[in-house]
Amino acid sequence: MTTTHTIQISAHAVERFRERVRPGLSFEAAENELARIALVGEITEHAPAWHLRNCAQVAPLYLVVADVLMPLHPHRSEPDVLVATTCLAQGSVSADARRYRTARRRREARQRSHQAAVR
Repeated sequence: MTTTHTIQISAHAVERFRERVRPGLSFEAAENELARIALVGEITEHAPAWHLRNCAQVAPLYLVVADVLMPLHPHRSEPDVLVATTCLAQGSVSADARRYRTARRRREARQRSHQAAVR
């Protein structure tokens, strides 16, 4: 049995797609390409392993096409609509994950520096 979903692509998802996947496209062209991608993508409850290693947060559903991933959340007022809130690509790092990684590296560097000073 096939279930049909309506997917609304947020402006943020279009901007991230332009930034991470197709930087040469205009906003409108990127929006059209994402709409075409949504037609062939697989909707799943499980994010790919490459995303789970670095994700800042999880989503109830994901739209996956090759190395492109869009987290999907239910629309607030339209229960039959799923909203693609951002667009991630394998090999790219989200801003939240980048901030977390940078903070962790700084903490580790301070700890190493402190340990070297104590010796």
